[in-house]
Amino acid sequence: MPDFAEETITVLVIDDEEALRDACRQVLAREGYQVVTAADGEAALELARQQPPQVALVDLKIPKLPGMAVLDELGYLAPDCVKVVITAYATVSSALDAVRHGAYDFLPKPFTPEELRHVTTRALEHRTLLLENQRLQQERNQAWQLLEEDLEPKVLAPLREARQTLRGLAGRLSGSEQEALSQALGRLEQALEVLEGWPRGQEREE
Repeated sequence: MPDFAEETITVLVIDDEEALRDACRQVLAREGYQVVTAADGEAALELARQQPPQVALVDLKIPKLPGMAVLDELGYLAPDCVKVVITAYATVSSALDAVRHGAYDFLPKPFTPEELRHVTTRALEHRTLLLENQRLQQERNQAWQLLEEDLEPKVLAPLREARQTLRGLAGRLSGSEQEALSQALGRLEQALEVLEGWPRGQEREE
């Protein structure tokens, strides 16, 4: 099994066929994953509440709760879970619907042990990328926040004071001094315009 930061990986298999659940458990357990299974949608969500999985293999045609609804609920119960649809009734329409409900991949039945291992590994690699992107985004937001906290007191306030001082000198100078002052004041105004228009908070993220 690939090294996913030594995290204990839980795979949730949701299918009403007992033989398929057992086969998936055996294949994935040999890869070192912790495997839990459910025969219907309600049981699957209860397992997810108790222990959010990192990967969920979801049959679309299961009792008690439709597979699409399970995909939706897993998005709330296990936000970091990567969901893979498994079904013998794969169509373009069902695949598109599954993607709209948060599915990352599609594994049509019947599938081989190698195909199962491959799709699980690919799902976990995708999850690692998502988590890394989230971490980088959080670090970037924290850096922006620190910059914004310093921007007003350490940069903008002194520049505004300098602008006010230069404006006060404008009527006391003449000739070349007045021209130099006007140029300096113009550059200062441009700098303040840029800094005061610096993107903040939600505006920056959008």
